[in-house]
Amino acid sequence: MPKSVSINGEEFSVEYLYTHNKNAIASVKEKTIFIKLPIRWPEKQRWEAAETLERRITKKLAKRKIKSTLKAVPEINDEDKFRLKCEFLNVVDVRLGELNNLYFQSQLGRISVRHNTSKWGSCSKENNISINFALHFLPKELLDYVLVHELAHTKQRNHSSRFWDIVARIIPDYKIKRKELRKYSLGN
Repeated sequence: MPKSVSINGEEFSVEYLYTHNKNAIASVKEKTIFIKLPIRWPEKQRWEAAETLERRITKKLAKRKIKSTLKAVPEINDEDKFRLKCEFLNVVDVRLGELNNLYFQSQLGRISVRHNTSKWGSCSKENNISINFALHFLPKELLDYVLVHELAHTKQRNHSSRFWDIVARIIPDYKIKRKELRKYSLGN
């Protein structure tokens, strides 16, 4: 019989899987907690790890704020969406140029606006920057935060402390902006 746990009034099923990995890991997908245990470990070690991981992930899920996520993009027809994307691309292009000239002086590749469901922006190794169309509907300071974040990737390709130092020099309260951005849902 599958195990389930209740966290903040939500039911999660717990599945234990044996893998050929070297380490025990836990992950959550939708309403299922997956505990992956190395098949090579002795049974006692596996179940001790399972208990620890389950306790940790349950605690982490319980700490999650129960929040109502705001939809970033309102319902709009395809014709209006196309027009707004074109207008927003111009806004992004101009603002990205301003921020780049002021703080980075990076050679940029293509600039695009997309309707992604998982990322606010991205920067490729060729410095192609893609910005989520949903940012068009959010406060301007959140757009600036995402633009600075992606421009910082032109100097530092990871999320190391050096990367965050670059972001902090330009947007000292970037942690507040990140937190604010998490209030919005991209799943629309």
